[in-house]
Amino acid sequence: SDGGYLAGRNFDYPGTEELLVYTDPDDGYASYSMTDLNVLGVGEPDGLDPLSLMGRAAMLAAPYLPLDGMNEKGLMVSILELDAGEIHQRTEKHDVMINIAMRLLLDRAENVEQALKLLESIDIQTINGHSHHLFICDKSGKSVVVEWKYAKMTVVDDQPCVTNFWLSNSNDKNGRLGYCDRYDKLADWIDTHSSTTYEEAMNLLSDVRQDNQYAVTEWSSVYHLNDFSVDVAVNMEYDKVYHFTTKDFN
Repeated sequence: SDGGYLAGRNFDYPGTEELLVYTDPDDGYASYSMTDLNVLGVGEPDGLDPLSLMGRAAMLAAPYLPLDGMNEKGLMVSILELDAGEIHQRTEKHDVMINIAMRLLLDRAENVEQALKLLESIDIQTINGHSHHLFICDKSGKSVVVEWKYAKMTVVDDQPCVTNFWLSNSNDKNGRLGYCDRYDKLADWIDTHSSTTYEEAMNLLSDVRQDNQYAVTEWSSVYHLNDFSVDVAVNMEYDKVYHFTTKDFN
Protein backbone atom coordinates (compact mmCIF):
# COMPACT_ATOMS: atom_id res chain seq x y z
CA SER A 1 0.00 0.00 0.00
CA ASP A 2 3.05 2.31 0.26
CA GLY A 3 3.96 1.79 -3.41
CA GLY A 4 6.52 -0.95 -2.82
CA TYR A 5 6.26 -4.71 -3.31
CA LEU A 6 5.89 -7.61 -0.90
CA ALA A 7 6.60 -11.30 -1.43
CA GLY A 8 5.20 -13.92 0.93
CA ARG A 9 5.88 -17.59 1.46
CA ASN A 10 4.63 -20.46 3.62
CA PHE A 11 6.97 -23.37 4.24
CA ASP A 12 4.75 -26.39 4.81
CA TYR A 13 6.52 -29.49 6.06
CA PRO A 14 6.28 -31.78 9.08
CA GLY A 15 8.73 -31.20 11.91
CA THR A 16 11.44 -28.66 11.07
CA GLU A 17 13.81 -26.41 12.99
CA GLU A 18 14.00 -22.94 11.45
CA LEU A 19 16.94 -20.60 11.06
CA LEU A 20 17.00 -17.14 9.50
CA VAL A 21 20.40 -16.66 7.87
CA TYR A 22 21.93 -13.28 7.04
CA THR A 23 24.89 -13.26 4.66
CA ASP A 24 26.95 -10.33 3.36
CA PRO A 25 29.66 -11.68 1.03
CA ASP A 26 32.50 -9.49 -0.23
CA ASP A 27 31.79 -10.52 -3.84
CA GLY A 28 27.99 -10.59 -3.74
CA TYR A 29 24.81 -9.06 -2.37
CA ALA A 30 23.68 -9.23 1.23
CA SER A 31 20.64 -11.45 1.76
CA TYR A 32 18.27 -13.07 4.21
CA SER A 33 17.23 -16.68 3.78
CA MET A 34 15.26 -19.27 5.72
CA THR A 35 16.71 -22.75 6.28
CA ASP A 36 15.39 -26.04 7.68
CA LEU A 37 18.05 -27.13 10.20
CA ASN A 38 16.77 -30.72 10.28
CA VAL A 39 18.41 -31.17 6.88
CA LEU A 40 21.72 -30.49 8.66
CA GLY A 41 20.92 -32.81 11.56
CA VAL A 42 20.48 -29.93 13.98
CA GLY A 43 17.67 -29.40 16.48
CA GLU A 44 14.91 -31.41 18.09
CA PRO A 45 14.00 -34.18 18.45
CA ASP A 46 17.13 -36.16 17.56
CA GLY A 47 19.58 -33.66 16.12
CA LEU A 48 22.59 -31.80 17.43
CA ASP A 49 22.13 -29.04 19.99
CA PRO A 50 22.32 -25.84 17.90
CA LEU A 51 24.34 -24.17 20.68
CA SER A 52 26.90 -26.97 20.85
CA LEU A 53 30.23 -26.87 19.02
CA MET A 54 29.11 -29.61 16.62
CA GLY A 55 25.76 -27.94 16.09
CA ARG A 56 27.39 -24.61 15.30
CA ALA A 57 29.81 -26.31 12.90
CA ALA A 58 26.94 -28.02 11.08
CA MET A 59 25.10 -24.72 10.73
CA LEU A 60 27.99 -23.24 8.74
CA ALA A 61 26.39 -25.01 5.76
CA ALA A 62 23.06 -23.21 6.31
CA PRO A 63 23.71 -20.43 3.73
CA TYR A 64 23.85 -23.10 1.00
CA LEU A 65 20.44 -24.59 1.83
CA PRO A 66 18.01 -21.67 1.41
CA LEU A 67 14.33 -22.46 1.04
CA ASP A 68 13.27 -18.85 0.56
CA GLY A 69 15.10 -15.57 0.73
CA MET A 70 15.70 -12.09 -0.65
CA ASN A 71 18.75 -9.95 -1.31
CA GLU A 72 19.53 -6.27 -0.85
CA LYS A 73 18.63 -5.55 -4.49
CA GLY A 74 15.05 -6.65 -3.91
CA LEU A 75 15.21 -10.09 -5.56
CA MET A 76 13.23 -12.83 -3.79
CA VAL A 77 13.32 -16.55 -4.57
CA SER A 78 11.60 -19.55 -2.98
CA ILE A 79 11.57 -23.26 -3.74
CA LEU A 80 8.46 -25.44 -3.77
CA GLU A 81 8.24 -29.19 -4.05
CA LEU A 82 6.45 -31.00 -6.88
CA ASP A 83 5.20 -34.57 -6.88
CA ALA A 84 7.41 -35.75 -9.71
CA GLY A 85 10.78 -37.37 -10.33
CA GLU A 86 14.15 -35.75 -9.87
CA ILE A 87 15.49 -33.06 -12.20
CA HIS A 88 18.72 -33.94 -14.01
CA GLN A 89 19.66 -31.56 -16.80
CA ARG A 90 22.39 -32.88 -19.11
CA THR A 91 23.56 -30.11 -21.43
CA GLU A 92 27.28 -30.15 -20.51
CA LYS A 93 26.96 -27.00 -18.41
CA HIS A 94 28.04 -26.97 -14.78
CA ASP A 95 25.86 -29.22 -12.61
CA VAL A 96 24.37 -27.26 -9.70
CA MET A 97 22.01 -28.51 -6.98
CA ILE A 98 18.84 -26.44 -6.95
CA ASN A 99 19.39 -25.04 -3.43
CA ILE A 100 22.92 -23.99 -4.38
CA ALA A 101 21.39 -22.33 -7.45
CA MET A 102 19.15 -20.33 -5.12
CA ARG A 103 22.24 -19.14 -3.26
CA LEU A 104 23.76 -18.15 -6.61
CA LEU A 105 20.70 -16.04 -7.41
CA LEU A 106 20.65 -14.36 -4.01
CA ASP A 107 24.36 -13.56 -4.20
CA ARG A 108 24.56 -12.43 -7.84
CA ALA A 109 21.19 -11.43 -9.36
CA GLU A 110 19.69 -7.94 -9.08
CA ASN A 111 16.37 -8.78 -10.73
CA VAL A 112 14.31 -11.53 -12.37
CA GLU A 113 15.98 -11.07 -15.75
CA GLN A 114 19.46 -11.60 -14.32
CA ALA A 115 18.22 -14.56 -12.27
CA LEU A 116 16.86 -16.28 -15.39
CA LYS A 117 20.14 -15.75 -17.25
CA LEU A 118 22.03 -17.37 -14.39
CA LEU A 119 19.67 -20.36 -14.36
CA GLU A 120 20.08 -20.76 -18.12
CA SER A 121 23.85 -20.96 -17.66
CA ILE A 122 23.79 -24.07 -15.44
CA ASP A 123 22.34 -27.59 -15.33
CA ILE A 124 19.91 -27.98 -12.42
CA GLN A 125 20.00 -31.18 -10.34
CA THR A 126 17.73 -32.42 -7.53
CA ILE A 127 17.85 -35.41 -5.17
CA ASN A 128 15.59 -37.41 -2.82
CA GLY A 129 13.23 -38.40 -5.63
CA HIS A 130 11.53 -35.01 -5.97
CA SER A 131 11.17 -32.24 -8.49
CA HIS A 132 10.83 -28.58 -7.61
CA HIS A 133 9.98 -25.25 -9.12
CA LEU A 134 11.18 -21.76 -8.18
CA PHE A 135 9.13 -18.65 -7.58
CA ILE A 136 11.21 -15.56 -8.37
CA CYS A 137 10.21 -11.91 -8.10
CA ASP A 138 11.81 -8.50 -7.71
CA LYS A 139 11.07 -5.00 -6.48
CA SER A 140 9.82 -3.89 -9.90
CA GLY A 141 6.82 -6.18 -9.41
CA LYS A 142 7.90 -8.80 -11.95
CA SER A 143 7.27 -12.39 -10.87
CA VAL A 144 7.82 -15.72 -12.61
CA VAL A 145 7.79 -19.43 -11.90
CA VAL A 146 10.63 -21.54 -13.30
CA GLU A 147 10.07 -25.25 -13.91
CA TRP A 148 12.17 -28.08 -15.38
CA LYS A 149 9.65 -30.49 -16.80
CA TYR A 150 11.44 -33.27 -18.71
CA ALA A 151 14.66 -31.50 -17.63
CA LYS A 152 13.89 -28.51 -19.88
CA MET A 153 13.77 -25.10 -18.27
CA THR A 154 10.42 -23.36 -18.74
CA VAL A 155 9.46 -19.89 -17.49
CA VAL A 156 5.85 -19.06 -16.59
CA ASP A 157 5.69 -15.26 -16.88
CA ASP A 158 3.59 -12.83 -14.85
CA GLN A 159 2.77 -15.47 -12.25
CA PRO A 160 1.79 -13.80 -8.96
CA CYS A 161 1.39 -16.96 -6.87
CA VAL A 162 2.29 -20.64 -6.84
CA THR A 163 1.77 -23.75 -4.73
CA ASN A 164 2.75 -27.35 -5.45
CA PHE A 165 1.50 -28.28 -8.91
CA TRP A 166 2.93 -27.77 -12.39
CA LEU A 167 2.01 -24.46 -14.01
CA SER A 168 3.84 -24.80 -17.33
CA ASN A 169 1.36 -27.38 -18.67
CA SER A 170 -1.72 -25.41 -17.69
CA ASN A 171 -4.18 -24.27 -20.36
CA ASP A 172 -5.54 -21.71 -17.94
CA LYS A 173 -3.46 -18.51 -17.76
CA ASN A 174 -3.63 -18.55 -13.98
CA GLY A 175 -3.26 -22.30 -13.64
CA ARG A 176 -6.57 -22.63 -11.84
CA LEU A 177 -7.51 -26.18 -12.62
CA GLY A 178 -9.08 -27.05 -9.30
CA TYR A 179 -5.86 -28.69 -8.13
CA CYS A 180 -5.34 -26.62 -5.02
CA ASP A 181 -7.68 -24.63 -2.77
CA ARG A 182 -4.70 -22.69 -1.41
CA TYR A 183 -3.76 -21.55 -4.90
CA ASP A 184 -7.32 -20.49 -5.72
CA LYS A 185 -7.59 -18.49 -2.50
CA LEU A 186 -4.28 -16.71 -3.18
CA ALA A 187 -5.10 -15.97 -6.83
CA ASP A 188 -8.60 -14.71 -6.04
CA TRP A 189 -7.30 -12.42 -3.31
CA ILE A 190 -4.62 -10.96 -5.58
CA ASP A 191 -7.15 -10.46 -8.38
CA THR A 192 -9.52 -8.51 -6.14
CA HIS A 193 -7.02 -6.30 -4.28
CA SER A 194 -5.02 -3.55 -5.94
CA SER A 195 -2.77 -3.12 -2.91
CA THR A 196 -2.00 -4.67 0.45
CA THR A 197 -0.29 -3.99 3.74
CA TYR A 198 2.27 -6.40 5.17
CA GLU A 199 -0.24 -7.24 7.93
CA GLU A 200 -2.76 -8.26 5.26
CA ALA A 201 -0.08 -10.27 3.48
CA MET A 202 0.74 -12.19 6.67
CA ASN A 203 -2.98 -12.72 7.29
CA LEU A 204 -3.30 -14.17 3.80
CA LEU A 205 -0.48 -16.60 4.53
CA SER A 206 -2.31 -17.53 7.72
CA ASP A 207 -5.49 -18.16 5.71
CA VAL A 208 -3.70 -20.70 3.49
CA ARG A 209 -1.62 -22.36 6.21
CA GLN A 210 -1.43 -26.15 6.46
CA ASP A 211 -2.09 -28.09 9.64
CA ASN A 212 -2.82 -31.74 8.91
CA GLN A 213 -1.24 -35.19 8.93
CA TYR A 214 0.75 -34.44 5.76
CA ALA A 215 2.12 -30.95 6.34
CA VAL A 216 2.30 -28.17 8.91
CA THR A 217 3.20 -24.56 8.19
CA GLU A 218 6.55 -24.26 9.93
CA TRP A 219 7.08 -20.63 9.01
CA SER A 220 5.48 -17.79 7.08
CA SER A 221 7.75 -15.06 5.73
CA VAL A 222 6.88 -11.69 4.19
CA TYR A 223 9.75 -9.97 2.40
CA HIS A 224 9.72 -6.19 1.92
CA LEU A 225 11.42 -5.98 -1.46
CA ASN A 226 11.93 -2.22 -1.48
CA ASP A 227 13.52 -1.75 1.95
CA PHE A 228 15.33 -5.08 2.52
CA SER A 229 13.53 -6.30 5.61
CA VAL A 230 11.54 -9.41 6.45
CA ASP A 231 8.74 -10.49 8.78
CA VAL A 232 8.67 -14.11 10.00
CA ALA A 233 6.00 -16.00 11.93
CA VAL A 234 7.07 -19.41 13.26
CA ASN A 235 4.86 -22.43 14.03
CA MET A 236 1.71 -20.56 13.00
CA GLU A 237 2.05 -18.08 15.86
CA TYR A 238 0.75 -15.18 13.81
CA ASP A 239 0.31 -12.98 16.87
CA LYS A 240 4.10 -13.09 17.36
CA VAL A 241 5.78 -11.84 14.18
CA TYR A 242 9.53 -11.18 14.13
CA HIS A 243 10.72 -8.21 12.04
CA PHE A 244 14.34 -8.19 10.84
CA THR A 245 16.38 -5.44 9.23
CA THR A 246 20.12 -5.17 8.59
CA LYS A 247 20.45 -3.33 11.92
CA ASP A 248 19.75 -6.65 13.65
CA PHE A 249 22.89 -8.19 12.11
CA ASN A 250 25.40 -5.34 12.07
